[in-house]
Amino acid sequence: MLARSKIYLFGIAPLILFFVLVSACNRQPDACLETSTTSSLVGSPIIVRDCSKRGFDNVINMGNGAKFNNEQEINYTYYSGGSYRIALTSFSRKGNKKETSETGITITYPSAKDIQGNWTLTKAETRIQLLVDPTVSIFNLPIDSSRNFSELYEITADSIFVTHNEEKFYLFQFRNGYEYENGSLKLNQNSFPIVRYSGSEMVLQGPYFKGFELLYLER
Repeated sequence: MLARSKIYLFGIAPLILFFVLVSACNRQPDACLETSTTSSLVGSPIIVRDCSKRGFDNVINMGNGAKFNNEQEINYTYYSGGSYRIALTSFSRKGNKKETSETGITITYPSAKDIQGNWTLTKAETRIQLLVDPTVSIFNLPIDSSRNFSELYEITADSIFVTHNEEKFYLFQFRNGYEYENGSLKLNQNSFPIVRYSGSEMVLQGPYFKGFELLYLER
């Protein structure tokens, strides 16, 4: 009877070792997510890092529809203000175990006072938007046309005064009222959202039948 027990134990030991090894190769992932900041101005790039351990096929969801797979570091830009929840889901080797790490980020627009002052419109680009893909920067979409300008914009609290002096003997001046709400300049029944702002640079997005227009202003 004792001999049979020894044979039984010797037979089960390799199975136990096998399951231990399989389990070790499919360990629970340790999800980890880092961001360079938790608040940023619209159009300013942020860095998102995957610092997970034992993770495979990890997915990062930027909270606006953009998703990235197996990226250790992402340089990303939000072009709309708001509060976003960034989530990283880390999977085990077999994919049957997962863990999620989340963090929040707030994207803000410049205030009404921030946009006031003297600006120079230097360039206008019309870009073709073939497909709405939040993983692709709007500045990387195809350019349909690009034009250089030298227009002076004086933005006050209630109006925009434009001096167009591109042509040698041509001077055109006009003053229009505008509204500024949720990061958008509303002028002549059109809305021009601010998609980038750094204090010395401001980029407005305007309507275009093939996609959109980008207006670059500097001061």
